[in-house]
Amino acid sequence: MAEDRTAASGARRSRVLPAAACAPVCGVGPAQSVRSPRRPGNRWRGVCGRRHGRRRALRREGTFGDGMRRSGLGALFLFHTRRQLLPTESSPQSSAFFFAARHLWTESRKSEGAMTVLLGRSFLLACLLASPAALGQSYPDRNVTIVVTSAAGALTDVLTRAVAQQLSDMWKQSVIVENRGGAGYSIAAQSVMRAEHDGYTLLASETGFYTTQPHLYAKDKLPYDAEKDFVPVAGYGTIPTALLVNPSVPVNSVSDLIALAKTKPAAVTFGTAGIGTALHIAALELENLAGIKMTAVHYRGAAPALTDVIAGHVNAVIMGPSVALSSVKEGKLKMLAFGSEKRLLQFPDVPTIAETVPGYEASVSFGLFAAAGTPMDIIKKVNADVQKIVSDPEFHKRYLERFAVQPVPGALDAFAEYLRKESAKWGEVIHAAHVKIE
Repeated sequence: MAEDRTAASGARRSRVLPAAACAPVCGVGPAQSVRSPRRPGNRWRGVCGRRHGRRRALRREGTFGDGMRRSGLGALFLFHTRRQLLPTESSPQSSAFFFAARHLWTESRKSEGAMTVLLGRSFLLACLLASPAALGQSYPDRNVTIVVTSAAGALTDVLTRAVAQQLSDMWKQSVIVENRGGAGYSIAAQSVMRAEHDGYTLLASETGFYTTQPHLYAKDKLPYDAEKDFVPVAGYGTIPTALLVNPSVPVNSVSDLIALAKTKPAAVTFGTAGIGTALHIAALELENLAGIKMTAVHYRGAAPALTDVIAGHVNAVIMGPSVALSSVKEGKLKMLAFGSEKRLLQFPDVPTIAETVPGYEASVSFGLFAAAGTPMDIIKKVNADVQKIVSDPEFHKRYLERFAVQPVPGALDAFAEYLRKESAKWGEVIHAAHVKIE
């Protein structure tokens, strides 16, 4: 009796596939009966001792797959074969259904494959088209760094820090300002070029790095190409230069200075912040338009140049007026004129150089730039946000009016066009003066 129960139990546990069914699934060789352990996961274990699994066995036969599941035939086919894994000669009805299902799936697979490819490509295209907009909407999601081309305390630095604070409040992210002056604008420019071009590292500079430096250096001497390596983002403003002289110089107007320079050629000296700087080129423009010749004395920065003019070692200097106003009020300097096109509201009694020398205009502009390749949606966002800041009445009164800063074109295209015109203008001045930095 025990032997009968054992035999019956073994019969119930055994799951033996017909030889004709298992051979194509498992490989070459005759089928052999093997008893499987009593585990649900092995109920489809074949005679070769390998674990098949319902879906795996059908996939090996090439009759069931993702395509069949998507087509709707898979569920019906699986239901029909719950007790019969593969068709056999002993079940002609099952065989007929099996081959009919396989034929229908094979025919539908071609059209489904084409549709799958089309849907995949459409999804990829949608992702590519949506990604720039998504970048612009999420920017910034971490700290932003602004690299400044000047030392701390210079006007470029002061304005950049004021703008950065407002951007930080607006974006709810930290905006870090790093000063990397030296070598003209090259150190800061190269730092931004080496960073990821993702809008999280920007350049703040006088626009001279974009408009004058390319004309001063040979192409193989300048480590960047302004128009190819950078994109204008937004302008803070422009500050007109002022013509300042030591009180001991016997002149009280621009015409007096021109007359003195013509009487004593090269006797009048003027200080600059260095060869090729905005202050140097502004003086060259005056020489060119007025037809005079003065002697340049180059310093490493505007501060030492101003100090020597106050001390009487140099006759004159052309520079931004903000740092010199206190000395003018104290009588240590005489302000002859501004380099703006029109008289400034803050100084209505001070004439412009253009009133004596038609066509003269010299100012120093400031703005933000990004490395070429930065997503345009991010550039547009930064531009729009900076425009909001500089047009805010409180910000304008606190910073722009204080330093006599005038507005520059704000929109992206207008700012870029402004820089192109400045580059063409200063290029002519530099070439006429035969100034070249080796």
